[in-house]
Amino acid sequence: MLVSLGLHPDRGDGPDGLLLACHDRIRTFTSMAARLAAGGDAPPDRVRDAAERLLRYFRDAFPLHHDDEEESVMPRLRATGDAALAGTLEVLSAQHGELVPLVESLVETWKELKERPGDLAALTDRLVPPTARLAEVLAAHLEIEESVMIPAVSRLPAGEREAIGREMRARRGA
Repeated sequence: MLVSLGLHPDRGDGPDGLLLACHDRIRTFTSMAARLAAGGDAPPDRVRDAAERLLRYFRDAFPLHHDDEEESVMPRLRATGDAALAGTLEVLSAQHGELVPLVESLVETWKELKERPGDLAALTDRLVPPTARLAEVLAAHLEIEESVMIPAVSRLPAGEREAIGREMRARRGA
């Protein structure tokens, strides 16, 4: 399935701009997940639509962002030999380790809601705590990436930045 990288209007088409545009989408869909979790009496058609959109994003696009970082960005940043940066990258990888099963559990719940949107209130216990944790981990994760990792990417040699951008596009079939 083709997943668009999309560009943020003022962020450019380099890997740092592409990563920041992904962060914008992560925030949008995390906010949508929180609204769904809080919407116990939402109409079934709205629940189904939100569940479908969350499924599509977190099942298809979000893992590509994870791969962008783990396979393209982090190895190049580790290769710089910057010890402080290496420590930050370990924190980010550990957060990825927490996010993967958290997203997988939410994907399963969103699948159920897509099929049975009237069950939203009954699934509150399986939706609210993991959604809150997702928002918490992602907020911390994106803050670290935006304050440390992405500025480090912007300092990589042009050839390395271009390779990251090519790899990101290739993951999405672009």
